Amino acid sequence: MIGDPTYIVTSAVLSLREFLALPGRRHAFLVGPPGAGKTSALKYLTEVLRGDNHLVIMIGLREIDTSDQLITSIARGLLRPDVQMGTSAPVAAYEQLRAQFDAEIITSSRLARASSTLEQIIQMALEASTLKRAYILLDGMDETPGGAEISLAIEELAERLISASLVVTSRYSPAASRLETRGHFDLFQLLPLTEAEGVDFLRRILPDEAHSATVERLSAQANGNPLALKLIAGLIRERGDVEIPGEVPLAASTSTILDSINRSYQLRFGSDQTGTDARLLLTILAFFQPVSPSDLGRLSGLSVSRVSAASRALLDSSFVTASPTQWTFAHRLISEFHLEKLTRESIDVGALRFGDEAAERDALLQSSFMPPRELNLIESGIKTIVLGDRGAGKSAIFRTLREQSRTEKDVEVVVSAEQSPASFVQQMTTVNASTTSTADAFKAVWLLYVAALGARDIDVGVDAADETASAFQRDARNLLRRIGWSTSIKNEGQLSKWWAVARSFLPDKVTFKIGPVTVEPNLSKGWQNWLGSDMKVDDFINRTDRFLNSTKRRHIILFDQVDEAFKYDREKQEALVQGLFLAESLLSLTASIRLVILLRTDLFELYDIQEKNKFVSRSVRLGWNNIELRKLLLQRLFSNDGLGRAAEALNAPSLSADTLAAMQLRLVFPAEIEGRGFEEWMFDGLKNGKDHVAPRQIILFLISVRDRAARGELLRRPLPLFSESELAEAMTRVSELSYEEVISDFRAATGFVRNCRAGKITEFEPAKLGSLFDEKEGSVVVQIERLERLGFLSRILVKDGDALAPRFRIPRLFTRCWETST
Repeated sequence: MIGDPTYIVTSAVLSLREFLALPGRRHAFLVGPPGAGKTSALKYLTEVLRGDNHLVIMIGLREIDTSDQLITSIARGLLRPDVQMGTSAPVAAYEQLRAQFDAEIITSSRLARASSTLEQIIQMALEASTLKRAYILLDGMDETPGGAEISLAIEELAERLISASLVVTSRYSPAASRLETRGHFDLFQLLPLTEAEGVDFLRRILPDEAHSATVERLSAQANGNPLALKLIAGLIRERGDVEIPGEVPLAASTSTILDSINRSYQLRFGSDQTGTDARLLLTILAFFQPVSPSDLGRLSGLSVSRVSAASRALLDSSFVTASPTQWTFAHRLISEFHLEKLTRESIDVGALRFGDEAAERDALLQSSFMPPRELNLIESGIKTIVLGDRGAGKSAIFRTLREQSRTEKDVEVVVSAEQSPASFVQQMTTVNASTTSTADAFKAVWLLYVAALGARDIDVGVDAADETASAFQRDARNLLRRIGWSTSIKNEGQLSKWWAVARSFLPDKVTFKIGPVTVEPNLSKGWQNWLGSDMKVDDFINRTDRFLNSTKRRHIILFDQVDEAFKYDREKQEALVQGLFLAESLLSLTASIRLVILLRTDLFELYDIQEKNKFVSRSVRLGWNNIELRKLLLQRLFSNDGLGRAAEALNAPSLSADTLAAMQLRLVFPAEIEGRGFEEWMFDGLKNGKDHVAPRQIILFLISVRDRAARGELLRRPLPLFSESELAEAMTRVSELSYEEVISDFRAATGFVRNCRAGKITEFEPAKLGSLFDEKEGSVVVQIERLERLGFLSRILVKDGDALAPRFRIPRLFTRCWETST
């Protein structure tokens, strides 16, 4: 072989080479058992054909499970810079084809159009160069999870491509049998090496044993399988004719492939330091191959001397193929054997649990909560306005703070957490106000709610005899009765209870005064308890503050899901939010009471809140970087027992956190999706128009891919656990859910958003699409601003002559679902 002097060009490979050299387009199908040298044959043909000035690309089919992915991989192989450099075609022409391919082929299933585009790419490369012909080598059809779909796609390519020949390798399989029976392919079969070829092969590997009887004996024992010969020869080269304690001599054993691998593995990689380090290098290689020798050492975190010793052990083992620039496994079977021996886990995909996208139902929240950097400031009441997109973690913060009690600097913190304050607000009406929907009116209602929560949750305890405590307790009970919360009164004497019952038969008017505004609860008849005069809530709040201060306590009130109140009455909701911030401003002036508001960012930005700049020092805007989101992803994945044990098996003291995380991700996800690194692909697919990825999107993505994978037919899934097609379909599902949220939940510019989907519009100039907006939903400017705040649109500037013109782009989080539809 040109690059490997030990390679034996068998008669089958020589016949295949001569066949491909014949004039005209022709396709070949090369079959053989595991370890027979199919991949080595393709590598040999690649070097020979390139040496003869042909355009050649080689694609592995193991992680390709749809026809779209097959076509995409071939096209990207043809459009690689190293392929382009062999031609004189203008770069712009290639970029135009690349853009056409990305726009029309990657997300479609129109195989005929895809074949046509591939033909264009091949013809351009050939016409603009001295290259003679094109060859597409497809390795391992039996390994693809796509099965019949990939077989059909290969048949379609064989029929439609005019300028390229195909060579496909496979073990014997149903898909292989189908391809064999079609008329497009000529069959070539790799047989075991003859005795003479086996001896020749071993003599190349073991030049010092060239005239030894050992060579002939080993050749006979290996049954002519090149991989088995290489593994056995590696052991003999290093150790001679050795025995494993309690087992028959290696050279005398039945030389199956797995037996050869297992015996070599046991002898070479024991529990000593070098054996342990060599297994670590194998693990790194399994996830990152091909790897340069320097990167292998760097990723391992081992000292130079330990890397050197472990590397020598690997080179002697024949487990790896090494060059000065890169190392790979000598065969896929060795990589699979090592990972299976390491992880020893069979994962039931359908049983995987990743938590719930709603924090209030999330069983994994406590173990995988990601605290924002400002959490301690929120807990202490320094930051009282928490803003974030839908799913950014507001409810997770709410639940975390609600479920923990604490003392800060000898000050007890009393927490009142209300997840659905809308019900209380809608229960109250304002009396004698100019309108029941003004900011001032809602401010009064919010302050009444704060007062009621203080009355309910702040215990008087042993201080009840104190005058301040006694006054607070009396007014607190009074307030709770008036709003119908009598059951929340604690430690009340029997006389007080009877007196309350007697008062329930008196006139039923119940009102509260908050400054100039009067609030009247809308209570059922059975809970109305008249006390003869209005109660001044602001006075009660001041009394509460003094009582807390005197008892070294602080009261933190948390309001979540404020946007659920008057959800589709924007005018009333705006007044409600304005009133809430007026109430927060007033309470921020007290010594011991703080109101923490968890609110969607778009509502804060949309509504006309007075003097927003005065909230800056008390505000937190939630945002998560990719490192934090990756941590969440890993936590959710490996909270499952089986996956957790498999991930832990990869750990080694010398590994950095980043290297370990990357390896753990490779257990579950392919290295590349749709031609991009997994993490880059995932984050780009989940981010909105503000470049934000919400933690909820990560959980939704995991749930969606699990549900998609659970529909599959694989009983024992290979690593990585999820396939590219399963991940792609899951991402499309998340996109569909995100689109529906804009339409059905946010109800923002619904006419325009639906029109964008119908026209598959992903980028536009506002002036040219005005007719797509529904005027009933407001002006075009107002609708665009709302979509921007929701993250549905991203504003960009483009050059228009000498001027800059605004354009808007819709992120793939929303468009993927309509781009992939036919």
